[in-house]
Amino acid sequence: MRTIEEIQSELNSALSAFHEKAMTAIATESQASSKTIRALRAELSAAYSKGADVCPACKTPPLGMLRSPAYTMNERLIPAVYEVGCIRCPPVLVEIDGKKRRQSYSAHADSPAGAVQRWNNQEWVTDSKIDLIPAPR
Repeated sequence: MRTIEEIQSELNSALSAFHEKAMTAIATESQASSKTIRALRAELSAAYSKGADVCPACKTPPLGMLRSPAYTMNERLIPAVYEVGCIRCPPVLVEIDGKKRRQSYSAHADSPAGAVQRWNNQEWVTDSKIDLIPAPR
């Protein structure tokens, strides 16, 4: 398997080429570029989530991504946030310390391996945005 950096570099080149030709390319060229970009994004996601177990709720492989790159704010380094999670399963309400929280089928960490470990340990992300839970179908 290629490294995340190798895949990201190829994806960046493919996106640049796609954007350069976007206004002048014929449909078949755009479709071919789109397929290449889609395949590279899938490969990048697989690299971020390498070693992750399937979702315990729906049994599909999770996706991996760089949620937020590292940056500096007020001379402080804010670390990158990587995420491994299921895009098929909606968040659920849970109660933590007597408060209702939204729990997503996803895990965050400051490295891809850390996110995979938290995912495999089912250390899900929780927050207080309970108004963002989809209505039951």
